[in-house]
Amino acid sequence: MSAAPVDPHPTAGCTIAVHDPVDGRLDIARAGSSLLVVVHPDGSADTRPLDDGPLLGGEGPPFACETLFLPEGSTLCLASAGEGPRTEELMAALAHPERDPEAMADDVERLLAPDRVLLLARTRHLPPGELAEWEVPFDLSAVATARAHVEDRLRSWKHPADPFTVTLVVSELVTNALRYGAAPVTLRLIAEGPSLTCEVTDAGQAAPHLRHAKAVDEGGRGLLICASLADNWGVRYTDEGKTVWAEVSGDGA
Repeated sequence: MSAAPVDPHPTAGCTIAVHDPVDGRLDIARAGSSLLVVVHPDGSADTRPLDDGPLLGGEGPPFACETLFLPEGSTLCLASAGEGPRTEELMAALAHPERDPEAMADDVERLLAPDRVLLLARTRHLPPGELAEWEVPFDLSAVATARAHVEDRLRSWKHPADPFTVTLVVSELVTNALRYGAAPVTLRLIAEGPSLTCEVTDAGQAAPHLRHAKAVDEGGRGLLICASLADNWGVRYTDEGKTVWAEVSGDGA
């Protein structure tokens, strides 16, 4: 018996959603036709918040992207591609968004084939006490001021994150934005439990990258330092620029 031919051009579906708990912004990019529903707090639902996109590895137009601003308490339902439930059954399972998300997920899961993957999440907005934000003048002298703002806020929050580590990470992120980015530059701290997320946003689109500077180099170590000190770090892009973020644990490790 001959083996089945191997597809030389494999394809895959994918949906990526990034939610900002500060202003409720949801950025979605989609490849393929997976299940995607947004349920608003009043019970109304949008079953097609954005069009299907071409599969990863396939040919077609650019991937479908959309930016939504969701009120707190909205519910996002995603499932991998496959035969879906009837619309009326799905809407009945997602109705009454005041219910617990786990109960809603159980109802949706019963409508899906066993091999499908389901994700159901409910949005929340950060309270003012968990957020600090500053505009950073486009001048390298502003790095010291940004560092001082962060030290003061950590003291007022009585946050367990190590101040030296956090200020060093902030220094490097702000310096990179001022050297290689574009104005305006914004620094944001988000405190969620023992973790602290440092975000620096600028209007540039150039992708930052790690580099191992030589011993004689005077710069080039910023992201390497952040990656070494932070528990996680990354970059996200918008039409207005990019945000480089780093998460620092407050457990003293």
